[in-house]
Amino acid sequence: MKTIQVIGNVGQDPKTEVDTKTGKKKCQISVGAGNGKNEDGTYKPSDWFYCTFWEKAAETIEKYVKKGHRICVHGELQISTWQRRDTGVTETSLYINNPRFELIGGAEKSEPAKTVAAVGAAPAQKAFAAQDGDPF
Repeated sequence: MKTIQVIGNVGQDPKTEVDTKTGKKKCQISVGAGNGKNEDGTYKPSDWFYCTFWEKAAETIEKYVKKGHRICVHGELQISTWQRRDTGVTETSLYINNPRFELIGGAEKSEPAKTVAAVGAAPAQKAFAAQDGDPF
């Protein structure tokens, strides 16, 4: 299993719906993580990660997260490649499966950063998420 932790900005307002197969609420977001600057000072393209949250985590995302908000998402990385029908170019999509998250601030730089305990995580992960400092 490949695990990943991404800190980035939410690309659009969360899309929330009820799954027709399970009847459970789900919420989808994309998170863009920047790659810094080139030598000439221009920005490198961001990588985009797609995440689906379920039930309580979906409710929290729907209530507190908006486009541009900063978020930390961690989970299992899935890489999917496919070819565009119109051009034949191979594209890659990045998904974070079984995601857990921490809200780390709003879109406005003047808004104070706030951390909410990880939602959708196992009890040990919730306790870990509440600790200060870098675990690595």
